Amino acid sequence: MSKPILGYYNVRGYAQPIRNLLAYAGVDFIDKRYPMDPVQLASPEWQAEKHTFGFDFPNTPYLIDGDVKLTQSLAILRYLARKYGLEGATETEKNRIALLEQQINDLQTSFFLSLLKGDEAAFLQTLPDQLAGVSAFLGVNQFAAGSSVAYVDFLLYEYLVRVLVYKPEIIGRFENLVQYIKRIEALPRLAEWIKKLGPTKFSAVSVFPFSL
Repeated sequence: MSKPILGYYNVRGYAQPIRNLLAYAGVDFIDKRYPMDPVQLASPEWQAEKHTFGFDFPNTPYLIDGDVKLTQSLAILRYLARKYGLEGATETEKNRIALLEQQINDLQTSFFLSLLKGDEAAFLQTLPDQLAGVSAFLGVNQFAAGSSVAYVDFLLYEYLVRVLVYKPEIIGRFENLVQYIKRIEALPRLAEWIKKLGPTKFSAVSVFPFSL
């Protein structure tokens, strides 16, 4: 059987949680990356291919896994979660996962739009309270759903790492979040993947010029 193909630009962006999940699950996949013009925010290579795969809604990131062809990052994550047993075992866990997934989406949107609009001061005023909410939700749990890794952990990790690189002194106020980041990075196979990956920009948009 052919290897799954994950296609995205050569940045972390929406694909990084998917890459990390696949690495954690031990999947040997093709990490296809399209170069992007940081000024035009376009990739001629992707534009030339986007209508050749038979996607319902051509977009990136995309996943081709045998007969399965998906776009939309959350649809891909949920599919992989079902396939690799990362969707939660109980109704309580599934509810926590669904709730946190949506909360992270709100936090990511707030982060991006605030910086894109140049409204950094207002964002920094709200960031501690936002992180306090995540910290309280995580509590003493090892992972987002409880004691086991779920797909939403890779979303939460990516958000927290962005904040860590952006304002380490703020996230440093929340010890359980700092330890959570370290715990995710120490997961079997994922630790090797992160080391192999090396520095990668979070986004092609200049508002996120920092690398990890």
